Formats: sequence, C-alpha cells, structure tokens
Amino acid sequence: MRAIIKTFESGAGNCIFLVMKDEMDNSCFHIMMDCNVLTDEIKAYIRDELYKRIDVLIVTHIDSDHANGITKLMRNPDFADMQIGMILFNGFQPQTEQPQTLPQKTVEKLQTVAELLPPTVDEAFQKTNGMDAACLITELNKHPQWKAVWRQTPILAGETMPLGNNEKWGRLRVLSPTQDAMDNLLHDVKLEYAKRLSSAPPNEDFLDQDKYYELMLRLLRTTYSWS
Repeated sequence: MRAIIKTFESGAGNCIFLVMKDEMDNSCFHIMMDCNVLTDEIKAYIRDELYKRIDVLIVTHIDSDHANGITKLMRNPDFADMQIGMILFNGFQPQTEQPQTLPQKTVEKLQTVAELLPPTVDEAFQKTNGMDAACLITELNKHPQWKAVWRQTPILAGETMPLGNNEKWGRLRVLSPTQDAMDNLLHDVKLEYAKRLSSAPPNEDFLDQDKYYELMLRLLRTTYSWS
C-alpha cells in the first residue's frame, strides 16, 4: 500500500489531497481537505485522476480561504454527479429532529442581513451572489445526496473514525476543536445574531439554523478582518 499527498495552489488558502492505493487489488481511497480558489488544475485533478470520487471530504473550518472552493465545487454543474462518501464539517446544524420555525418577520430580517456579506462573483454564472453563493451549508442543504453523507453531530478532539470497511485505510484521529472551543464560537455567533437583529436567537434549535449561524460567523469574521 502506498500513500500520495497532493497539494495545489489555491489562492491564499489550502487544498490538500491524500490518495491511498492498495497495489494488491488496485483499490484506492481519496481524501480531500479544504479549497479556496477552485482552479482549473484542481477541477482537472478531481475529474481525471480521482474520477469525481471523494471518499472523505474535510472542511476544517468555515473561513473563506478554506471553504470557498468547496462551495463552488458543489455549485458547479460539471460535478453534479460527483460521489462523496462522507463529509466532515462542523456547522451549526440543529440536533433535534423537528426544529422550530422562525417567525416570517425574523426570516425577512435575516435575509436583509445576508445582503451585508461582501459581494461574491461566481465564475460559473458570471454574476454577484449573496448568501447562497457564499455559504457552504446552503449548498449542502440543496443536494440530498451530499447532505445525507454530511455528518450532523459535532466532530471533536480525541475522536477517531475508521476509514473504509474494516478500517482498511486506517483511522482518522481528530485533534481539534475541543468542546469548549465550539461553545465559545457558538457564543460569539449568538452575540452577532443579537447585534444584527436586535434580539437574541431562540433558545431551542430552529429551521435553517446552520445556514443563518454560518451567515453570522461570516459577518463576524468580515468585521474582524477589517477592524
């Protein structure tokens, strides 16, 4: 068995692939981690070398230099048939089966707040987009086949998970974040929500919570970047 690590220039961010090959039976296992600028070279590698199959897709965190390219990959019609085995990404998804519905006035306020995001030009459609183009969670929720393989429970330091049947490709060990770090991040996101809407978010999980909390985090990071 051999392992190949492949990296690509991706703007100011990262784009890393780990490909493991079993030369006895010609099987292989593909891991992709992060992407900022989705270059033609990266798209060609996924299409021609990986045959549009990613066994584990890892998005380490939501900052644009790690997630923008993943979002655009999922929006690209040329990769609509891409096969993904598992998506590891800590969002803010509700943990209850039936999250509450927000009042319509609150939803309208949130949509207005979304317009505060910096403009994003989508190369595929040649136009400026708002939250739907900027947010990875929005794209995951649009594609049932990928949402189904997105792990919903938080991924925390100390956890290990098998790779392949009977751990053929080893185990993945998570080094971060801790539960305290996740709690602190959620606290900051809720403060941003309260700041933008002049009211605190619901105490219970709510519909599209993941999307709107990602919006708050992006606004928080944008404000921080320019302060």
